[in-house]
Amino acid sequence: MSKDLLHAQCYINGEWVEGKGALKEVHSPIDGKVIGTFREASPEQVDDAVKCAKEAQKLWKQTSLMERVELLEKAYKIGLKNMPMIWPGI
Repeated sequence: MSKDLLHAQCYINGEWVEGKGALKEVHSPIDGKVIGTFREASPEQVDDAVKCAKEAQKLWKQTSLMERVELLEKAYKIGLKNMPMIWPGI
């Protein structure tokens, strides 16, 4: 699996931050070997992420259907463009 696809941080309020919780291992589904480690989000970080998501939902709710469609199409195109890099890791 490409190291580029492994992101061992938490995405909270639009930023990648280090988790402050327990250290966890990531195991390959192929052979069970450890392929990485990361820190979980702490309970406080989870609470913060939920609070931020609720605030973001207020703005998203005001986004028109066409704007949402355009954003999802853009995300889809980015996914297709990056499929050669993504596919080997699946």
